[in-house]
Amino acid sequence: MKRKIRFAIPAIIFIVLLALIIPYGWAKVNAVEEPPYQVNILEIVDQNDYSVLKGKLNGTPNVNVDVMRMKTFVAMREDLSGKYDAIYLANAYELKDSNNKTKVKTGISTNYSTGPVASFNKSGDTNNQKAAHQTSFVMNDITQLKADEIKRSFISQGLPVIVHKNVLQQQPNASGKRILYDTFNKYFTHAESSPNNNVYFVNDTELNQLVTQIQTAGSSLYQQLHQRPRIQLTVKPDEYNGTSSSRTYKAGDTLIFRFNTFNVQNLSDNRITAKLYLSVDKVLQYTDENQVALKTITQSSGNELTYNLPKAYSGLLYWKLDVSNSITGLIDSVSGTIRYQDEKTVVRVLQVMPDSGSGSSLLMENNMKQAYLKSDDYELRISPISFKDLKSMVAANKEKTLNGKYDMVVFGFKDSYNEGSTLNADTASVVHDFITSGQGVMFTHDTIYKSTNSSNPWVDNFQTDTGQIIPETNLGFGNPVGGTSTKAVNNGLLTQFPFDLSKTPASGSIGQIATTHNQYFTLDLEDKNVVSWYNINSSDRDVDDSWNHYYTYTKGNVTYSGTGHTSSGFPNWEQRLFVNTMYRAFIGANHAPEITVISPKENAVIPSYQKIPVSYTVNDLDLKDRNIKTQVKIVQDQKELKVYEEKTVLSGSTLSLDLDNPLKDVKDQGKLQIVITARDLHGAQAEPKTINITVIKAKDSLQVDRSLPEDKREQDVFTNESLLIDYTIKPVAIPIEQGTKDPAKMIVTELRFNEKLPPNLEVGGIQLDSAKGSIQKTGTLKEGYQLTGALNNVKYHLSTDGKSYITDDNDVIRFTVPVTPKEKGNYLLDQSTLGFRDFDEKTKTASFPVISFTAKKRLTSLSIGEEYTILKGSSLTLPVTYEPKDVDPRSLVFSWSSADPRIASVDDQGKVTGMKAGVTTVTVRSTDGSKLSASAKVTVFDPILTLKAPDKIKVNQMGKLQAVMEQKYLQNVKLTWRLSGAGDDARAGLKDTGDEWSRDLKGLAVGNVNVEVTLEAELAGSSTKVKSIASAQVLIIHPLESISIKGPTSVVAGKSIVLTPVLNPEDAENVPPLVWSLKGAEDSKYASLRVTPEGVIVTGKQKGTVVVQLTAGDLQAEHKVEIQNQFTGLRLSNPISIMAGSDLDLQTKLELLPHGEVNDELDIRNNKLIWKSDNPLIFTVNPDTGVIHAIREGTAYVTVVYKEDPAITATAKIIVQRLDNEDKY
Repeated sequence: MKRKIRFAIPAIIFIVLLALIIPYGWAKVNAVEEPPYQVNILEIVDQNDYSVLKGKLNGTPNVNVDVMRMKTFVAMREDLSGKYDAIYLANAYELKDSNNKTKVKTGISTNYSTGPVASFNKSGDTNNQKAAHQTSFVMNDITQLKADEIKRSFISQGLPVIVHKNVLQQQPNASGKRILYDTFNKYFTHAESSPNNNVYFVNDTELNQLVTQIQTAGSSLYQQLHQRPRIQLTVKPDEYNGTSSSRTYKAGDTLIFRFNTFNVQNLSDNRITAKLYLSVDKVLQYTDENQVALKTITQSSGNELTYNLPKAYSGLLYWKLDVSNSITGLIDSVSGTIRYQDEKTVVRVLQVMPDSGSGSSLLMENNMKQAYLKSDDYELRISPISFKDLKSMVAANKEKTLNGKYDMVVFGFKDSYNEGSTLNADTASVVHDFITSGQGVMFTHDTIYKSTNSSNPWVDNFQTDTGQIIPETNLGFGNPVGGTSTKAVNNGLLTQFPFDLSKTPASGSIGQIATTHNQYFTLDLEDKNVVSWYNINSSDRDVDDSWNHYYTYTKGNVTYSGTGHTSSGFPNWEQRLFVNTMYRAFIGANHAPEITVISPKENAVIPSYQKIPVSYTVNDLDLKDRNIKTQVKIVQDQKELKVYEEKTVLSGSTLSLDLDNPLKDVKDQGKLQIVITARDLHGAQAEPKTINITVIKAKDSLQVDRSLPEDKREQDVFTNESLLIDYTIKPVAIPIEQGTKDPAKMIVTELRFNEKLPPNLEVGGIQLDSAKGSIQKTGTLKEGYQLTGALNNVKYHLSTDGKSYITDDNDVIRFTVPVTPKEKGNYLLDQSTLGFRDFDEKTKTASFPVISFTAKKRLTSLSIGEEYTILKGSSLTLPVTYEPKDVDPRSLVFSWSSADPRIASVDDQGKVTGMKAGVTTVTVRSTDGSKLSASAKVTVFDPILTLKAPDKIKVNQMGKLQAVMEQKYLQNVKLTWRLSGAGDDARAGLKDTGDEWSRDLKGLAVGNVNVEVTLEAELAGSSTKVKSIASAQVLIIHPLESISIKGPTSVVAGKSIVLTPVLNPEDAENVPPLVWSLKGAEDSKYASLRVTPEGVIVTGKQKGTVVVQLTAGDLQAEHKVEIQNQFTGLRLSNPISIMAGSDLDLQTKLELLPHGEVNDELDIRNNKLIWKSDNPLIFTVNPDTGVIHAIREGTAYVTVVYKEDPAITATAKIIVQRLDNEDKY
């Protein structure tokens, strides 16, 4: 047994060690190792060869420097935020233009020149005009747009901005403008503060010192460079690679992002969020409108964010995933592109050619390979017309020239286009309205141009729309410098789809274009909506200059293309560019809605007794357009018989209407048109849909009808919820002359009901009186059920007036079919008929009205996350996640509310805005009848310090001071307390409490004191500085706390006493006036008061009791005074005999006058009388008590005197008699 134990002990030890080792090993395998922080710096230079910082940091681990010319930078439209950790504005070193093309002396620094394009004469000055094209050393200032972006995304966020001091030597232009200097000199001179101390000004030597700091962990600059949160994607959508082999995503597919987050702190306080944005172009600014998913990050690894793709146009979709700190505002971004295919992008393009001919038509193979105009993803339907034709169209119908007929208008192509296309006011108005509606317009070469100094209608009407501004440089006038190639400026949809323009075409070269030249005005790069895509490329130009050498650019829904100097025979690459340009112009513009008619079918025949069933879907694939206005009209012979009210519906909605038949009394038949229109809220109109129908007079004996219940018409229908369809077969009266001669043959026989239902529509128990027939269900749910049934014959009889054949009321056949949609989608019930043999022995068929509806899925769950933290003044759009996931998000409308809008408000799109510091709850509610709701806690942080202080404290007492700010969002906190007013130290003192967030304030002397506390800290997880000052004024008081009255409590009527006030404390400040009074209403009968500086004199009037009151503000004291009757005299019995050797109390012989009315008699007898004997040898008397002692026989006198009034006295003779045994000698 012992041997077994010895073997067991090592085994147990081994197992324990194994248990310890294995989890450790697993932990190491499964742990996510944080990668090194990659620092990205953008170095902005005047000229390409001026870069210095990149070389100095070359080889520094995990530091990357991108170098970009200022001209490139001001044209760049991709967000800087989330991409770079710092910006360096480099020194503008000496010119190296050995050929001196710019007429600037070699060796002189341009220093981000603000100078304009060199001047020249418009004609006859070709050499200077050519030289002016070389703009490398002019117009190198920053734009205000980009300067503000640096301030907003870097300086305000605590990220370093390094400025070479020579930048501050920038010279102003003729109008005094120098944006680079004006922006940064304010920080250099401290006219504008940089609270984060993150704007550095350096010379060459100091730059070397900063490079050392960048390379030194622990330096302040190093910390500033390493403060953004970082994201590491582990799973992302398949990237578009520019070829057809890229994975294609479709509507309903789920984008899945899995990622880790690093360099974040305090994940538990809900400040870190992941936001997913989706856009149709990467150069468009990502805003709340593009946010499609959001998640609060509470763990560093294993995070996931998903999004179900909606319907959209085929092409590319660009995504961006941000991880952001909602307190510091710092973010890290990753982005990508996916290939998307759904709705084929069909673009109706109106090409307006010059009146000189059709040689520039895009339908000519020489100008455009027709195969380029369409693919499985898109189709460009070109309609070429002359400019003269356009004006004729405008004159014929101004309202319907463009809107609703075309998606895009292209003006081109011809050199000096606008000289051969005279623009009138009406045509300009129609085009301008088309632009205002957000739809695409493309201007081409020489459209915004004037050959003379006089005004030109093209310039006057469209210069602003195209984003071209003064100065009018006229660089391209006369084509002094041609160009046949381009250079890309920005990268996005226009450069990538349908053709990847970075790839070599089948013929020609990348960037190859037909010969062209510059235009005439300057491009407005201060407009964030202006995106330069390609510049003209040649050695005689500054190819990075988008101000002047632009070739293709966009401004919102307006596009400019430099194509047209050569109006035909475009190179292969340029044709592809033009296809991309038209495609991007369409995608980047606002699109008109689309109308899809479900019923009635074209040329449908409808009985006059039936209503006209109209069902259609309106859809707008613009993600931002959720609401569509739509209207239905009934037209006959171009006359509107009925115009129904325009409705606003959600994009993707199906409308099902039963319209009253205006031809219900038609004699034979009539033609009608159902006209359906739709427009978005920007004014873009769908192509109207017109459906021709025929209404016929019903002549058969049976009329059929069916409908949904009243409460279900024009209401949402949901899957798995039953609908009741009511069917009616009604015999109609037959005039006797139309019937048979034999009334017995007036029978309708062989009634056969037949209906083929659409798939996925379940059928319940059909409700039909068995006495009138039966209906059976066959088939499957998947394929659609078949309903068939045989119904009873209908017998007619002669009416009582003998004029017609009629049936009984109970011969009407009614039945109900319960149906339940099992899947979402459109359900068209248009195959329901009744066959019968009429009394004329002819077989006939009547069709039941068409019914259609769209079934939606009702929500089963709803969530908006649990907790979010935002800064005061910032906004966050809360994402709504729901089940089932395949519900079309455009069909959902939610109701939002905030428990306390004073803390955080929320709009109808779920955008929450922090209003003031605090915590509240935001709630979202469904509106689809599911009665679901979800709530999230929202904390609003305001980095503003507040100070809680009492309004007043007393001398020698303490008051609590408390500085308040949410501390969990701060680090490296320092608070400084002080009394800031002159002389405040004499009135109060600050006492340390051991807590830097609080102090005790002790009052020393009366007066106001000003307390100030200054907080200096950093936002947690960053080097962003926070400085906030709070102050409060406290009044030190020394108030009167209590009062009392000092003085006698009685007075004899006719006499007076003095009462004085007693104040506590004696040295109280601001003592209110002292007011003396008698309390009782009758007190004045017994006493009177006379106020003196020392107090009050109370004079008794008659016997009674009064209460004297003293009031000082809110304080009060009382003193009771008894008024006694007046003491008038004393009376002693006289004479008084007493035996020698005995004692006698003379009080028994004394009477106080007036008798019985002296209130304090006992007091007087005991305390206020003095007794005296005139012969102490005969008798003695106690002076206080009045007791006498007889000594020997004889006679003497006793006197009693009232101490307070010696005039009151009494005397009595005292006879002392001898005792019988007394020796008389």
